[in-house]
Amino acid sequence: MQYTIDNIELPALFGINPATDRMEPIRPITASEVSQIKDARNLFSVVSPIMAMFAILHWNYEDIKKFTEELSKGYKGPPPAPLTANRLFLNYIASADALLDHFGTIYKRQCRLNKMPDSGFNEYRGHLEDTDDDFEFFIHFRNHVIHAALPVDNLKITNTVGT
Repeated sequence: MQYTIDNIELPALFGINPATDRMEPIRPITASEVSQIKDARNLFSVVSPIMAMFAILHWNYEDIKKFTEELSKGYKGPPPAPLTANRLFLNYIASADALLDHFGTIYKRQCRLNKMPDSGFNEYRGHLEDTDDDFEFFIHFRNHVIHAALPVDNLKITNTVGT
């Protein structure tokens, strides 16, 4: 069964519209793509949660950006700035970590279906930690937040020009 939303037939490709910051249909999926989808087992059950997780991660990132803009303009609260910063960082870290874990689960599931060893994802993740500074920072920051302390213990706001 297909439904129509604003002249877009579903199934459709979706993406985040920068103008509205909402997940919206981009275009209908072609007949060729539909036949490929029918051939791929459980594609929608895999793709749909990942797209939702990407959207959540994106929105959490945008919330942090908006908050930093408010800080630069003299954030007054409520709630207090450190509490808000902790909430925003925890939301972002949780959504990024969930996405990473979900990719690992999908990889391992595909390996089991294809009767392949499933250690490749952990090896790849270890490789990223060794070679990608951004990824390594995220993992260390995540581990610190989960096991040691809140992301923002003391927040000091200063106005500086330049670096």
